[in-house]
Amino acid sequence: MYTCRYPVFLTLCHMLACTVLSYVVSLMGLVPKQSVKSRRQLVKISVLALVFCFTVVGGNISLRFLPVSFNQAVGATTPFFTALFSAAILGAPMMPPQAPSASPSLAPSIMLS
Repeated sequence: MYTCRYPVFLTLCHMLACTVLSYVVSLMGLVPKQSVKSRRQLVKISVLALVFCFTVVGGNISLRFLPVSFNQAVGATTPFFTALFSAAILGAPMMPPQAPSASPSLAPSIMLS
């Protein structure tokens, strides 16, 4: 069983690469800059950032106990469950292209479990 020995270092490299590339894209003017318009929007952004941080920490902790391949297989089901939960919570039916596009990521995960 292969486990990731240095998940925190891997996460650090990933976050630094994202930061550098975001800065480069910003300098090139490919994406317009946006400012926070209200305190409410800042709170929502902060909550989203906090949830993201806990997700990354939880993923790093899980790599100590689960093989990387299983972790990736579970992560591959994200598009399917995102579409499913958004349909259930928002009450909006799934658009016809959504179900077939989520199936390729779900089928291998089902076969591997």
